[in-house]
Amino acid sequence: MGSQGNSSREEGKRSKTALQRRPSGLGVALAVVAVVLILLLAAMYTAWVGLPDQDGPEPETIEAGVTVIRGDVVWEGLTATMERPVEVKRGGHLRIVGCELKVSIEDLALQDKDWFEVRRGGTLTVEESTIEVYKDPRLDTAVCLGSKWSWAKGVGYAYLSKAIDLREVEAATLKLDVKAHGEDRGLVVAYQLTPGEDLRILDRYAFSGGTTGRWVRIQQYLEGLSGFIVNLYLIPVGDLLEPFFIDDVRIDDGTDGSDQDPFNTGDPRKDRWAVVEGIDILRHLSESFWPELVQCEGSLEVISSSFISPGDINHTGYRYRQGMIKTRTELMPWEEPEILEEVRTGGCISLINGTMMARYSHFEFITVRAEASTVEMVGSSIVGDREMVTLYQSDGRIEDTR
Repeated sequence: MGSQGNSSREEGKRSKTALQRRPSGLGVALAVVAVVLILLLAAMYTAWVGLPDQDGPEPETIEAGVTVIRGDVVWEGLTATMERPVEVKRGGHLRIVGCELKVSIEDLALQDKDWFEVRRGGTLTVEESTIEVYKDPRLDTAVCLGSKWSWAKGVGYAYLSKAIDLREVEAATLKLDVKAHGEDRGLVVAYQLTPGEDLRILDRYAFSGGTTGRWVRIQQYLEGLSGFIVNLYLIPVGDLLEPFFIDDVRIDDGTDGSDQDPFNTGDPRKDRWAVVEGIDILRHLSESFWPELVQCEGSLEVISSSFISPGDINHTGYRYRQGMIKTRTELMPWEEPEILEEVRTGGCISLINGTMMARYSHFEFITVRAEASTVEMVGSSIVGDREMVTLYQSDGRIEDTR
């Protein structure tokens, strides 16, 4: 009896405990609703903000025609002519290793942006590489029509024109070389028989895709113009903010006499072609401020590498006083500092609140300008015809460098 009673009491306790632990139907329903709500909110949030990028932003992207570096990027073993500027953002690090990179001086000079721009907190490292600014020899004679620089006056056209005497010529051909920048460019060849009359179009030429950015030879037969004095016009069309180069413009009359004409040399300026709203690109480089090869607010490291620029470009210069040069002689406060040689601007390495470390490297006609920065050059060589390293409110050291 006693044992049976104890057993009944044990079963009663277990049943009561089981009843206490068993959730009610209302509790289960509330729990299910809560879970569903949480999942719904999570789905709505994901749809609103998008799935998070597990790897962060892309380390290298192209934005508005500029290569943008936001992460760790390595260019190794490249031999190429660069097509666009580079910007290294805060936290970005571009390493150029074993590369041969060229930058066209016309691309550099006519850009609105410095070619390598290193933002504060960014790093550019150049190892065992060469970065060379090169000049197309045809720029010595070519005329640049259009470009951002030639529209300072707000004029919306540009052209070449010249009066040509064809009264004793049976047949003549216009020959010229053009290099168009930008997309969907064109050239209109037109003429006037009488000053002031409307232009008459001889032909139109289109340049796009593979024909832009390189020299193309054009030959235009001057049909029906023999026996007249005509005023020829060469008019670029399309995006006039992009440069359009014309060179080696000649009139071939099919005789040896045209080769002897002193005003038929192919150089548009020597041959008395009127240049309207165009620029002499080399003169522009010598008289205007243009972008730098490297503009650095972050860190620049150059190791066993070369930076090279043409030596025959006359750059505009800042007029630095002796008191602004780190390697100056001591001056008394009341003495007037001596004006030093002008320092190159445009196509240089310029540092503002940045750092530069160069070891066993070569700099040829590349000025290093530093303001409020730190510069170290060890075991390197410098070739140039002006002050090639200038430090203003900066410090650093130059050792075993000549």
